[in-house]
Amino acid sequence: MIKSSLERKPDELIQAGQLIVEGKFEEAHQLMEKFMEGGESTLKDTLLCYLLKIDILIQKGLFNDAIKLANQTYKKSLEIQENFLAFDAINLETIALCWLYRSDDIINKIKQGGDLLKVINNDLSVDHKLRESSIEYLKAWYYLIILDGDKSEEHSKLCLSLREELGYKRGLAEVLILCSYLYSQLKGDLDYALKKVELGLTFANETNWRYYVALGLRAKGKIYMYKGDINQSILLQEQSLDIFKILNNKPMMALLFNDIGWSYSYVRDLNRSLEYLELSLEINRELGLDREAANNILNIIITLIENHDLEKAKQYLNDVEQMEICSKNKFINAWYRFCKALLLKTSLRAPYRGEAEVILKQILDEEVDDFELNVWTFFHLSELLLIEVRQLNDLEVLEELKSLIAQALKTAEKSQSYYLLTEIFFLKGKLALLTLDIKEARKALTQANRIAERWNYSQLATKISLEIDKLNSQLSMWDDLKEEEISLSERIKLAGMDEQIEHLLRNRVSLTTQVKEKQITIHKERKICIVCKGDILGYMYACNCDALYCEKCARALTEIENLCWICNNPIDITKSIKPYEEEIRKEGLIKENYKNRKNNDINLKK
Repeated sequence: MIKSSLERKPDELIQAGQLIVEGKFEEAHQLMEKFMEGGESTLKDTLLCYLLKIDILIQKGLFNDAIKLANQTYKKSLEIQENFLAFDAINLETIALCWLYRSDDIINKIKQGGDLLKVINNDLSVDHKLRESSIEYLKAWYYLIILDGDKSEEHSKLCLSLREELGYKRGLAEVLILCSYLYSQLKGDLDYALKKVELGLTFANETNWRYYVALGLRAKGKIYMYKGDINQSILLQEQSLDIFKILNNKPMMALLFNDIGWSYSYVRDLNRSLEYLELSLEINRELGLDREAANNILNIIITLIENHDLEKAKQYLNDVEQMEICSKNKFINAWYRFCKALLLKTSLRAPYRGEAEVILKQILDEEVDDFELNVWTFFHLSELLLIEVRQLNDLEVLEELKSLIAQALKTAEKSQSYYLLTEIFFLKGKLALLTLDIKEARKALTQANRIAERWNYSQLATKISLEIDKLNSQLSMWDDLKEEEISLSERIKLAGMDEQIEHLLRNRVSLTTQVKEKQITIHKERKICIVCKGDILGYMYACNCDALYCEKCARALTEIENLCWICNNPIDITKSIKPYEEEIRKEGLIKENYKNRKNNDINLKK
């Protein structure tokens, strides 16, 4: 293997670089100062020292200082025609910009670095390939920031390939941990993300790179949070926090205090949640990080509302409203209005709840690219509409709720959040009971059950199966209600809608996780089952109307009613169809018994 310039540094600087990797920043500083005072250093050595100091600044979270020193190093490197060093300065500056989410500056610096590398005509050298891999890494990070998962994946794979070829373990740790965020947050493949971060942690530990051990632990903690294992998530986050305290990286300490506080809110330990969130806010205010501070305040407001401390929540809401970032940043502004709506929603007065409803509708109409915000807006708006249905006994409001559920189904399908999709079909089934559309209710519940079984949500599948059994045993009762004048409020109670909405509002972790299992699809074009929404990998039933069913769903529907959900033609032509109306006729005896019992009850009361 060709020796890299990384191995041609003065011994003192190689040793200083290793101390930095181990997080021993003061010792590294002292060694560099001693070397520079020795009188034998060159201008190139000075620039190498600057690069090491920039690395320290980044690992301590002092990104603006790192950018300033990187600019100076870049200019001086060009003056003495050290193009590789100039590239390294741009590379470190871009990393600092990535942490600050300055996407326009990032892409400009990536182009600047790429142009500089083209000037260095030495494509076969280790030095050149290392820097090629750095460009691919930064592109992967940039596309992760702007939420383009496919592009991020493309460049991360190129980076991995180059670094595997070079055997560059520290670089592999770096890109693998980035990949874990890509696959957990944008691709929704938690198991694959976990494999990536564990491999990244292996390389980080082998090279004793403390900074990336800490980043890897945080990434792993986030994955366990998405999986719903909050205790394991908190444990990993606290281990990461301990390392960042040693490194004195205050921005990461603030970020982890926020993560841990939010995790505690999932398990309803609200006092501890507030304690960590306020610690995060204190650091971000000290550092002048307005965006992060605003995010802390919004998380605090949501937690205070859940803890019924409304007056304090109002005070914090006023604080964030006064911040300039609230009007400048669309995501902060959307979350601010969401929190305002939550506070208005707690009021017993109808006008305030009406105002909350208007705000939540506006947020959904704006289609802010924030999955979690959209999910929670949908559920809180659903609850408000349900209250309105109950109070006004108004079918028009019920139609609005139906439309909202249809919109939520599109969001869940687009995000491939199958747990959320299951819950929304479950809710759709219960909503159909309010209009006494029993066939639609059974269809939605069946679909919810098939999706839960298809994606191995065993507890949810059991719950839905029990609900289907309950409905089947009450067919006559629901059919009888069509002939009676029963209020929507009573129907809501019978259908258990309130309990379902409350369950959705409390089940934060599972519902806001975009989870899909990793599959190998042998078709050039994906074939999706209309019922369970999974890829059809083996046998499938294709109806004449082009609706596709996987084998399990086709068999299940054959047993239930043997009808295609799109065109109502039989799925299995060798068997008779069993439409809902025919089943009701078969339930005649049960219905008659039910009416007799009801009449007897009335006579007894008389």
